[in-house]
Amino acid sequence: MLIDVKPKVKTINRAIIGAFWGIQMYSKQTLLERMESFFPEAVLDCLREIGGIGAETHIPVHLVGGSVRDLLLGGRMTDLDLVAEGNALHLADAIAQGIGGEINDRSQFGTVKLTIKGIPFDLATARTESYTSPGSLPTVAPGSLHDDLIRRDFTINAMVVRLDTDSFGELFDPLNGQIDLEERRIRVLHQNSFRDDASRILRAIRYEQRLDFHLDSNTERLTCRDKSYLGFFSGDRIRRELGKSLIEPSPEKVFRRAQQLGALSAIHADLNWDSNFNQLVTRSHLSHPEPKLLLYLALLATSFTQKQGISITRRFNVPTRWGQVVQDTIDFQERLIQLAKTDLQPSRIFELLEGIQPEALLAWDIHGVPPEVKKKMDLFQSQLRYTKPNLDGDDLKRLGAPEGPELGRLLKDLRKAVLDCGLATRSDEKDWIRKQLNC
Repeated sequence: MLIDVKPKVKTINRAIIGAFWGIQMYSKQTLLERMESFFPEAVLDCLREIGGIGAETHIPVHLVGGSVRDLLLGGRMTDLDLVAEGNALHLADAIAQGIGGEINDRSQFGTVKLTIKGIPFDLATARTESYTSPGSLPTVAPGSLHDDLIRRDFTINAMVVRLDTDSFGELFDPLNGQIDLEERRIRVLHQNSFRDDASRILRAIRYEQRLDFHLDSNTERLTCRDKSYLGFFSGDRIRRELGKSLIEPSPEKVFRRAQQLGALSAIHADLNWDSNFNQLVTRSHLSHPEPKLLLYLALLATSFTQKQGISITRRFNVPTRWGQVVQDTIDFQERLIQLAKTDLQPSRIFELLEGIQPEALLAWDIHGVPPEVKKKMDLFQSQLRYTKPNLDGDDLKRLGAPEGPELGRLLKDLRKAVLDCGLATRSDEKDWIRKQLNC
């Protein structure tokens, strides 16, 4: 669910920051006011009811992570994450029974996806994590709230807002994420953070560019030190992370920064985001302002060789359609030679462009092609792709066409004739078929 609100943003006053670790920068009353302006009433009501059920079941529950970060920053919010100091599965059952929530999914990590009054929430048990090797999935165990926060990626995602009835709206920030928010800083929580989970490198860059923050000096140093650990990740995991980067509002900024830090080459030697590609993405924004993952993938593939395309798609274990977009984009380079010819019949243009994934065609249109090719591509997109015979296979059989391969050949030839000879009516097409059958 996308929540688009304009909270009453108040400047953080550093003068109220105490000398002791974990002192809050926001009073409970101030944060309650912010919550009331930030959340729609239905969401706020749900949070109060969830907190009440947590108190009744003796399982304290809190708003956590990106939800709190976005609450303090203001703007747009796309998720509602909760952490329970106890068994999240038991709490989810109590919530479902108490306020009619629907449990959609349960995972091995003690997390639950549930929907309450049409609003989606992610609920997790507070836990500790350990990693047996770089790139491996973590081994988890129940833990305290503090344990759960120190296992997270960055300080700005390691804050909670308490939801229990008596403490609703209290902020718990033991790692001083608020100070990093004020300083517009991305900071990891420990020295081995990227070794444990190198996908955090890509996540750090996404947050940095999306929020217009900066990596703190130690985090940037660790990024450069540990970028090679990206090579330990499975194709599926790294593809998901890159996919998230491609649908950022400004993916070119994310990838340019990843290029600067050496993260892209650490993923794959042929993965390169150069100034030319930045220009292509900028052009695509003009006509397609909404991010389109497969379009950006196709734009990237305009510079691939066949060998690079095969290598990259294998490395990322891409879904079939992703792979087809890449392959069609690369293959189009050879079709450009044919399309540049001046004496092409409409049916030949159709033959050259039929079946190519639309993102591949659009990518080359944005990339730029010779004027004579552009004219043929526009003709295909506006007219030829929609031109079909009036007759179908059953009509041809009634006219005496035999079943089997011959019928398919006739249908294909009929379409060519419609494109090239201007057959406009069913009668014209029937006459043409009869002539073919009598030859």
